[in-house]
Amino acid sequence: MNKNDFLLKLKEYAGKDEGERLYHYYLEIIEDRLEAGEVEAAIIAGFGDVNKIIQEAEATRKVRDFEEKPRLSTGVKALMAVLLVFASPFVLAIGLPLVITAIVLVVVLFIVLASIVISFFAAAVAGLLSIIVGIVTLFTTPAVGLFQIGTGLVGLGIGVLCCFLAVKLTKVALVGLKKLCSSIIQGFMKKRKGGVIDEN
Repeated sequence: MNKNDFLLKLKEYAGKDEGERLYHYYLEIIEDRLEAGEVEAAIIAGFGDVNKIIQEAEATRKVRDFEEKPRLSTGVKALMAVLLVFASPFVLAIGLPLVITAIVLVVVLFIVLASIVISFFAAAVAGLLSIIVGIVTLFTTPAVGLFQIGTGLVGLGIGVLCCFLAVKLTKVALVGLKKLCSSIIQGFMKKRKGGVIDEN
C-alpha cells in the first residue's frame, strides 16, 4: 500500500471530522519521515495494518465521547436529592395504593378463575352422582332411572367440557399476566438504565 492509498483509507474512516484528523496526523508523520530520508514503503509498512489503526481510533473516539458526556454538577445533584426527599410522601401516597390495587386485582382474578373451575368440577361430579343414582333407580322405577341417567350424562358432559375450558382459560390468563408483568418490569428497568448518570 502506498502513501496515497493509506491516507485515503484513513480519511474515509468514520465520518468527516475523525477521518480528517487521522489523515492530517499521519500525513505530517509521513512527510517528516520522508524528509528525514526514509523510504515511503517502509514508513507505511511500519504503521502496520490500516484497519487496526482505524479500530484503535474508533475505540479512542468512543472513550473520548463517553468522557465528554455532560454530567450533573454537585449543586444539581443536591437539589435532586432534596426534591426526592420532599416528593417521597407524594410518591408513596400515589404509588403505594396503585401497587396494592394491582395486587388485589391479581388476587381477585385468581379467586374468580378458581371458583369457575371448582363450580364446573362440581357440576361434573353432580352429573356422575346423578348417573349412579339413575342406575340404582332404574331397577325400581325404570322411567325415572333413565331420566336420571340422561340428565346425569348431560351434566357430566357439560361439567367436564366447561372444566376443561376453564382450565385452558386459566392458563391463558396466567401466561398473559406473566407477559404483562414481564413487560412492565422490563420497561421499568429500561427507564432506570436510561436515567442512570455517571457520578464521577
